[in-house]
Amino acid sequence: MYKVFPLQRLLWIDGIAALTSGCIVLLFTTPLSGFFNLPHQVLQVMAFISLGYAAYSLSLAQRKVKPISLLKLLVFANGAWVIVCLSVMLFYSYTATFYGIIYLILEALLVATLAFLEWKQIMSNKL
Repeated sequence: MYKVFPLQRLLWIDGIAALTSGCIVLLFTTPLSGFFNLPHQVLQVMAFISLGYAAYSLSLAQRKVKPISLLKLLVFANGAWVIVCLSVMLFYSYTATFYGIIYLILEALLVATLAFLEWKQIMSNKL
């Protein structure tokens, strides 16, 4: 597993995924808001947070030396994002469309998986 997903690769995947998600949601906020039946402002805030996270993750990916404290902060941020996605899903569960719920669940699952894999790399000292 470590050879397939070394920390360096995980950081790039994490950053690019956040950048892609943030850009797509920001560019298509209005149609996605209707398709997901989620408030326009919620999607915009989530997109901007994703873009900020992408900047942080990609800056770590580019560093030769990756301080453990900054890596742990990244994993913590991923964990917090999982909670945000699931909270938004629960809060809007009665109004969001099936696709809105699925989007939030998939976002949470992807981020949780990345956090888990990154944490395993950090704790295994395979930096």
